[in-house]
Formats: sequence, C-alpha cells, structure tokens
Amino acid sequence: MAIPKACLETVGDWSEEYFLYFEEVDFCIRASKAGFGSKYLPEIIVHHEVSGSIGFHSPVYFYYISRNMRFFQQNHIEKQHLILARIFYYGFWIPLHIVLALGSPSPFSCVFNVLSGALTRSKGRHEFQEQP
Repeated sequence: MAIPKACLETVGDWSEEYFLYFEEVDFCIRASKAGFGSKYLPEIIVHHEVSGSIGFHSPVYFYYISRNMRFFQQNHIEKQHLILARIFYYGFWIPLHIVLALGSPSPFSCVFNVLSGALTRSKGRHEFQEQP
C-alpha cells in the first residue's frame, strides 16, 4: 500500500485497536471519509505469504479475526444498519469461524478463541496464555 504523506498527516496512523486483521480496511475507510481516494494499479504485484506472521488456522488467528470484525462494525457501520451487521456477525461470521476452527490442528483452543474474540471488550494486542 502506497500512502501519500498528506493522507497520513490528515488521517493518522493505522489503528492500534486492531493489531491484526482489518487495520488496513479501517485505514482506507478513514482515508475515504477524509476525502482521499484509492486506486488499483494492476501493474504492481505484491507477493504476500498468507498468515505468515501467526499461521492460518491458529488460535491467535481465530481470536483476532472474530474480535476485529466486531470492532470494525462498531467503528464504521451506521447505527441504523448495525442490527443487520450484528445479525450477520453472530448468525454467519462466528458460526463459520467455529466450523473452520473445528477443522484446525487445535480445535478446542481455536473454538475458545473464536468465542473469546466475539465476547471481549479489549482492544489492541492480546497476550495469549498456553492452553492445555
């Protein structure tokens, strides 16, 4: 992502509230609200290792993906649409991630973290304890 200095000065930095997942989407929404646009440049190719930092289907992944979707909704969904967003979140997003967690190498920890992420009020980085 290439961000002009004027955009960073106006919008501010990436939100530490998210830590992982949705932080770039949050930034783009805030930039758009501040009058900055986005451009797709097909000639630029970026190679990204999927979940290279924490591992796909890890307990950490399930915690942050569950928690941050809710934070994103709180921060960016208009109040009159929030009930529909919550129905989507609790009726589809969380059940989907529980099913995905059941197929992970550590299903108990992953399901626990889906539910913890859905229910927590904490923001930012979360320190994880080893679970049996």
